[in-house]
Parts: sequence; structure tokens; C-alpha cells
Amino acid sequence: MATAFPRLPIRDMLNAMNQDTDKVQIEEEKRIIATLISVPDVSRITYTAVGWTSRVYLVNNGEIVFKFPRTEAVKEEYRWELQAYDLLKQTSSSISTPRVEWTDPDYRYFGYYGIIGQSLDSCVDTLSHQEKESIGHTLGNFLKEFHQCQLPNAPEHSLEDTIRNCLEKYTLGIPVYQEYFNATLQEKLYDFVHHTFPDLLGTLPSSSCLCHGDLGPWNILIDNAGLPAIIDFGDVGYYDPSIDFSGMHDDTIRNAAVKAYGYSSILNDKITLRRQALPILEVPYYAGKGNTTQLQEALQTLTAFLQAPDFS
Repeated sequence: MATAFPRLPIRDMLNAMNQDTDKVQIEEEKRIIATLISVPDVSRITYTAVGWTSRVYLVNNGEIVFKFPRTEAVKEEYRWELQAYDLLKQTSSSISTPRVEWTDPDYRYFGYYGIIGQSLDSCVDTLSHQEKESIGHTLGNFLKEFHQCQLPNAPEHSLEDTIRNCLEKYTLGIPVYQEYFNATLQEKLYDFVHHTFPDLLGTLPSSSCLCHGDLGPWNILIDNAGLPAIIDFGDVGYYDPSIDFSGMHDDTIRNAAVKAYGYSSILNDKITLRRQALPILEVPYYAGKGNTTQLQEALQTLTAFLQAPDFS
């Protein structure tokens, strides 16, 4: 029997995904930054639309970075992100992370000295196999130490929260699926989100430790010395450790990271399952940003997964 898809408020959902920012607000926030860093004008400050929960500004191409929250709820993320950066000062990891210099007591913004380099997603195809293995090894060792750290009272994310987040992102993206997917693919995707993903995730043993929470190539930089750096700890909290590997798209990097961390078949199974769900989390983001290229890539990844012979 075919699934009866709800008739959704499409316009409201598309508006919810929209990430446009008022130009007046951008100029006002640029002026705030210019005052804080004592520059005479805003010409050296560039707004970048990359942030989903924040409006992000770069000074001198990333020498300094400022973040402003898109909603009041994001201010709570800032509180934990800033505590995470303080915590990272106590670790022995060689990985670079942001050095915060400017904060607002009400979390209306914060700024830090940036890490000059390229995002991993923009340069991964230029890296040699050996370079990828080295990056993965460094990331795995960082996570092995960071996952042992404690950040008292940081947000805790259960498996139920993971399942709920997947369902919410899927629901938000339904207008996209209705436009791009045929009825068969929509049916398979519905079944995966509502049944397969929660059922399989629930059968795998789970643990909880302090995690980055959004560790993918978009938040990994390769600095001018070729070393990895990690940014954006806004989703820091207690999760199953598999979440910090699931965003590593490159197989060589991910496998090297897992090996350095400590491979287990259970960890690997959880990473695989989370990776299958990852495009569902990405679709509303790319749609909201109007990033048609990466939206198409996410939809193609989902299509290949749903059409695979072993999909059930």
C-alpha cells in the first residue's frame, strides 16, 4: 500500500529554508565589527552566507572572523562554543582551533582570529593519498583526546534526538523531494527516515562523549603548512562518538581517522548508517542557501543510495 504523503504548507517550508539576510542588517553588523577591531571603514569586512545558524563576516579574507546569531536560540550555542574553545586551550592536540578575542556578554556576537587556509571540501581533490592519510590520522588522534574531555552541563543528544533531527530535516526538505524525486524514490526515502534509520540505529550499542557535533569538510581547514584545523564548535555537546566521523566524506581520510581513533565494527556500522542519512540533513541547508550545485550532489547521493540493489 502506498504511503499517503501529507499535503504540506510548501510556501511556509520554503520560507523556513530561506537564508537571505537584510542588507541593512549586514551593514549595521559590519559597522559593529569595524568599531570593535578599530578599522576606519567596512571595506575590509566581507559578509559570507555560508553559516546556517550564524551570519559570518571575514576581515582581510579570514584573518579575523565574526559570527552573529540568526535566532535567539543560537545564542545558547555560542555560550557552549565559547566554553569549548576555552577547554581546547588545555588539550595537547596539535590541531589549530579559533582563538577568541571579542565577545558580547549577551552573545549577540563573538569574534576570533581566523586560521588562514582552505576548507577541506575545496581542496580535498588536490591532496595525495599520503596527505589524506596524514590528515585523517591527525583528526583521529584529536578526536580520541577531545572525546575524553568534560564540559559540565553541555547539551546532551540522545539517539532519540538524532532520529528526531533526521525527521525534522526530512520534513523541511519534502518540497524539494516532491519536485525532484519520483513517487518510488519518495516512498523509499519516507520508509528509510521513518523506519529503517531509527530501527537500525536503535539496535546498535550507543555511548556518549563530548563531540564537535558538526565535523565535516566544511568545518575542517587545511592551513598554509598543510595541517588540519577545526572550526565552528557551535554544536558541541554529548553525542555518540560516531557523529564526528560521519561527515568525513573522503574514504581515505575517514578510514585513517577511525584507525587512529581505535577501529571497532560497531563504530564503523554507526558511521555508515549516519552517513546514509547525512544528505537528508544537507538538503534543507543547500536549498536555503540557493546552492543548486551542492543540492544536486546531495540529491544524487540520496538517489544512488535509494536505488542501490541492497537497499531495503
